[in-house]
Amino acid sequence: MAKLTIINPVAEAQSSTQSAKRFAPAKRPSSLDGKRVALYWNAKAGGEVALEHTRRQLSRLFPKAVF
Repeated sequence: MAKLTIINPVAEAQSSTQSAKRFAPAKRPSSLDGKRVALYWNAKAGGEVALEHTRRQLSRLFPKAVF
């Protein structure tokens, strides 16, 4: 007699398992002053305008940052 096995194709996220590897988050700088900041445009419409606005705002908050 034939046997039919049904398998759920949805994978369980590794982070929700007990054996998942856990890592501490990366250290964050306390300030961007003196740091080099790269802004990336993914070529979506209006993205270059948003990045320029972001650069201006960050420059006001962190005048010693390099973009």
